[in-house]
Parts: sequence; structure tokens; C-alpha cells
Amino acid sequence: MGLSVIVVNYNGELYLESFFESLFGALSDFKSPYEILVYDNNSTDASTTMLDMYYATHDNIRLFKNADNIGFARSNNFLVKKAKFKNLLLINNDTRIIDIRSIINKLNDVKELDKEIISCQILNEDLTVQQNIFSFPNISRLLIQLFLLKNLFKKIVKQRSKSKVLSNCYFSGCFIILSKTLFEKVGGFDEDYFFYHEEADLFLKMEKHNIQKIIFDDSKIVHYGGGGGPISEFAFRNYFISLYILYAKHYFKSNRYVLQLLFLISFYYRYLLIFMGIPFNPSPLATIYKGQLQTINSRSFLKKIHKTTLKEILKR
Repeated sequence: MGLSVIVVNYNGELYLESFFESLFGALSDFKSPYEILVYDNNSTDASTTMLDMYYATHDNIRLFKNADNIGFARSNNFLVKKAKFKNLLLINNDTRIIDIRSIINKLNDVKELDKEIISCQILNEDLTVQQNIFSFPNISRLLIQLFLLKNLFKKIVKQRSKSKVLSNCYFSGCFIILSKTLFEKVGGFDEDYFFYHEEADLFLKMEKHNIQKIIFDDSKIVHYGGGGGPISEFAFRNYFISLYILYAKHYFKSNRYVLQLLFLISFYYRYLLIFMGIPFNPSPLATIYKGQLQTINSRSFLKKIHKTTLKEILKR
């Protein structure tokens, strides 16, 4: 029995107050003991002070800090190893729980989840629905993403319907409940991923163990997705480097040079669009987080983030 809540923080000052307030409220209905494990990745904002305050005033919070940012995957793996209880809630710090009573009731009825992976309905800040069910990667989806073709193939890349949730898909990593046994059985998150796509990799590994994926539509959280602003250089670079790692690991094991060639051609195609002044949204998150719909117009910024990202990919 019991629940270990796993939270990774990096500069989460804007979200922590509503995050903890909603989390404590949701867990008030939980009938077993719980703990909240927080890992701070060398934050540079006031979130470090806020975490110290929560740690000092709540006995069930366990706080860990590092002098370096070791990434999302490694931080989660570290916390899971420290977890006392058999069931895990992996939740982002930029979320706010609205109502997860149906999930709490499910957890109250079981000692340990077996092969169930549980998530909920995820909303944007304005309470519109945010995508939480994603098809597993394949070559066609990679090409659509790299060459900015999503608007031409909306029927292919549209959100999966709930009726298909049990096959060929994964959930957003911002809210996942599963057993510690299953998480450790598949080796946890692959630590080659610094940020982004680690949940897709995790689900691909768990898929081999006959898991049951469950969405509780009557349980809801808000996911701010980093605040909804234009994508940063950090996010852009790590998104595409992790995308490369994901496909290199699962689809191009013996011919990574082909994958690198695809990235090279697609990024030079983007250079051409930038040179010709043809606007495009560089954020791969724009179709997920409603707040990321605006385009970054600075040509110099677009050139920079594509150049530095491609350089790192071609070195791998």
C-alpha cells in the first residue's frame, strides 16, 4: 500500500504554489500513507526557497538537490530508487490537479498496481483539452514532423480517440501512475534522454510486458507546458536531440547515418524557408500546448537554434 509521488523541479517558481496546493488537496482522499519526493535540478529562481519552505513544513516531503542539472530522466530514476511505496505517481511540477477522485478511489482499492498504466484527462490553462494519447513513433510520423507537414496530414497526426487507447500508443509524461516494480523491471527511463521523448521510450519498453493503459476521463489536471510562451533554444535543442535518440534506438539501430541524413536534409529545408522569409512555427510543441501557437519571427534566432541542434545530432 502507499503512494510515492515523483516530482522533478527546474525553475518552477511560477507553478509550485498551485501545484502543491492542488496535490495536497487531491491526496486528502487517499486512505494510505504517501510521500512526495522532489528533485531540484540546480534551479536558479525562487523555487529553491519555496521547496525549502514546503520541506520544512511537511513531514511527508523528501527533498533532494543537485549542483548540476542532470536531466529529467536521471532525476526521475533517482527518485524512484528512493521511493518507499509500491505505486508511483510521476507528475510534472507545471501541473495543477482539478479532480482525480476516480483515480484515488482506484488506488484505495488496490495494494499494488500490476500492469496497469493510469493517466487522466489533461487540459490547457484555458481548460480546453490537451493531447494526452500519442501514437508510437514510425517513419511517416518522423518525416511529417521534420518537414513541417502536419497541417497537410491532420488526419494522420490527429489525437488518438479514447477507443484506441489500449494499443499502439503512449501517454504524456506529465501524469502517469504505475507500479514501481514495472518501472524498474523495464529499467526506468533511458538516461540518454535529457529532456523530452523519455516517456515514449518507456512505453515502448513496457509494451512488451502486456500492460493495460487506462485513461480516467473524469479525472482532470491542467498542464501549463512550460508556461505557453514561444519555444526556447534549450527546449528546441533537447526536443530534436531526444527525437533523434528515440528513432536511432528503436528504428535505425544499424543505419544511423540514414537517420542523420534525414535530419540534415530537413534542417536545410528549414534553412531555405528562413532564407526565403517563409514563416513557420519552429515549435514542435505547438500542436500540443495551446499557448505555443505564436511564431518566432527572428531569422537570426531560427538559424541559431537549427544550426546548433543539427551540429549536436550529427556528432552522435
